[in-house]
Amino acid sequence: MDKTISIIIPTYNMEAYLGKCLSSLVMDKGMERVEAIVVNDGSNDGSLAIAKDFAGKYPSTFRIIDKQNGNYGSCINAALKVAIGKYVKILDADDSFDNGSFREFVDVLDRTDVDLVLNDKINVGPDGETLSALKYTQKEVFDFFGESDSRLFISIMMHNVTYRRSIFNRIDYNQSEGIFYTDNEWIFSPMACVKKAIYFDRPLYRYTIGREGQSVSNDVILSHIHDEIAMSAKLVSDYCNMDFPSDKVHQLMFDKLYHHVRWLYKLVIVKSPDLDSKILQTLDIAIARNIPELYRMLDNKMLSTPLFCIKYIRKWRQNPDSQLLRFVIKWYLKIKE
Repeated sequence: MDKTISIIIPTYNMEAYLGKCLSSLVMDKGMERVEAIVVNDGSNDGSLAIAKDFAGKYPSTFRIIDKQNGNYGSCINAALKVAIGKYVKILDADDSFDNGSFREFVDVLDRTDVDLVLNDKINVGPDGETLSALKYTQKEVFDFFGESDSRLFISIMMHNVTYRRSIFNRIDYNQSEGIFYTDNEWIFSPMACVKKAIYFDRPLYRYTIGREGQSVSNDVILSHIHDEIAMSAKLVSDYCNMDFPSDKVHQLMFDKLYHHVRWLYKLVIVKSPDLDSKILQTLDIAIARNIPELYRMLDNKMLSTPLFCIKYIRKWRQNPDSQLLRFVIKWYLKIKE
């Protein structure tokens, strides 16, 4: 049977969350339109047993890939090879869907024929829930790049997107394996292929924040900073190999890349003054060699205005071990406290 959507659920030691995640996909009717691919990434807890329980109860919807640990990207690659849905979306195992919105969402997918469906999300944290809306105004099919500005485009995260699955075949998509943070790749090169889109202004995705050990916390990011840099180098490579259909697409993809690497430079050089910032040099050399305009924009980035009118990336490039730069940054951080 044809499937409307394939949902990829990468899973590693998520027994505390997976049951809620998979339950959010259960509907009283229409489940035959949904393919939920649980990719067990070598879990050593009860995650696989939970997935098997759902596959036993709902065999037309849930299927399992059980494999050795290879990190997030390997789960996406394994699922894309077998997915059969017209559309494809990622749902992290510690997150869930709003069940009512999900039912309506599948109905919308049945009726539409676009490259990208955007949705809102709810951040679910220790202090309660907050709606995070994309604030697109279009509720009918629209020209995605023609009607997107840089601010909106940059704000799109993995949780907000559902792609037409054929896009990944068209670009021979392969997500980096063995490293963290490859979800950023999911919202980069595939997006350059989008033409028509629709905005589903419902809080579909329920994003768990504040979980201990979560990969988006600064401490965890810094402990895997080499992965973050490797993934960013992949974005640079993908950008250089893109065939941009228009100047508008080119500019928006450039803005997205600039926004990401600017954040990374600031994280390493400014927010982590005790970290050896030389780890950025390989990425910096790649940017200088392949995207000179991006290199120049980073070179002119100020630490802060009007108090700290210092081009900190330029100063770092001149001398990564500069004690004066470290002093200024520590002073800056102290004033911000």
